[in-house]
Amino acid sequence: MGGVGILKGLQAWSGAIAIGAAALSQTATAQSYPEPRGETGAPFADPNLKLVVLSSLLEEGHIDLGESSDFLSWVLDQPVSDPWDLGFGIIQPAYDYLARYPLGQSLLDEVETLSFDGGLEIYFYVSPTWDGETEDFDISSFEGLQHLRNLRVFEASSMIPELDLNLLAGFDKLEVIEGGVPVSNTEALLAMPTLRSVELVGNDLYRDVRSIGHRQNDLFETLKNNGVDVWVHWMTWLGENPPPAYQ
Repeated sequence: MGGVGILKGLQAWSGAIAIGAAALSQTATAQSYPEPRGETGAPFADPNLKLVVLSSLLEEGHIDLGESSDFLSWVLDQPVSDPWDLGFGIIQPAYDYLARYPLGQSLLDEVETLSFDGGLEIYFYVSPTWDGETEDFDISSFEGLQHLRNLRVFEASSMIPELDLNLLAGFDKLEVIEGGVPVSNTEALLAMPTLRSVELVGNDLYRDVRSIGHRQNDLFETLKNNGVDVWVHWMTWLGENPPPAYQ
């Protein structure tokens, strides 16, 4: 009888430890994800722009979402061992949560690099099978971008149809612009006193900066004279002997 009692006691003790550990684990997980707050996308008009900002914070270690499987397990309230098992497309509860992830000014001030690219880490928290081939995460509005007061590097290789450089003229710490999408209003580059490097890709721009007397050539020569490193390359070239970049 004594042995049976001891065994039952050990089983009860082990069960209590397991329940306690699970509770602690759930508490720790819940504590790692702040409550959603505010309007969808806030402080940005486009939730997809907010995802880009969140990705910057995530990749620089300013926020912690854990592994995508952990995050999806939490947001779906069910175990997710392999996110690919969730199928194709956006996981709407994950998107909705991140679209309302609380972003105060202190976190926004941590953003120094903004990259628009189909391979951003944040996309795989929302769409684990994302292959970059759909328009699900394309940016339609930059409203709210001014909240990123410490922005130093702006990179855009996709996700936006065009980069209007007027959008960046008000950032007084901006140092680097890299654009692999069509650009407009290049004269705004002259209004960026801290700019030290600009790299752009485009057939029309490449043609124009290499044309002596063209306003684009005059503009980029002025940038070079001001100490800015410039690099402009064609996007596509038909024929042999492709020319070098303008720099």
